[in-house]
Amino acid sequence: MKPFSEERLDITIQRLRKGCTHKLASYDYNQEKMLDCFVNLKLMDKIAVWDQEKIKIIDFQEILYVTVEGRQSVIITEFGRFFVHLNLKELEVKLPKEKFFRTHRAFIINLENIDEISLWFNNTFVVRMKNCRDEIPVSRTFVKEFRNAIGL
Repeated sequence: MKPFSEERLDITIQRLRKGCTHKLASYDYNQEKMLDCFVNLKLMDKIAVWDQEKIKIIDFQEILYVTVEGRQSVIITEFGRFFVHLNLKELEVKLPKEKFFRTHRAFIINLENIDEISLWFNNTFVVRMKNCRDEIPVSRTFVKEFRNAIGL
């Protein structure tokens, strides 16, 4: 899936609306309603990811954490690993800040899916997510914000 900006999408939709109303004299109310539903179908709490040759829609709440492999971001869920064509900075903006936290330059975690937090060296932490054995580091850069996010 190619990255897109909402601004360009809105401009294109406005252009299509203008074209539709000029070309169709008998523009039906139901058609307008369908177009509005399509336009307003911004999957605010979901994200589209690649699952082999298919695109899968994942709820934000299913995400355990996000990491980077090579030059691609990978979303880790209970059900598998999914590649997404957004970098971590773009994902950090897209994901709700009250539920997701950047712990490291290569990791974003879902705060609601934390299972345990262990102290690590240099006053940093290692986070273990629910239903996952992976350990996610909290770098020194993010320790203070992480303590605030989890209420320490």
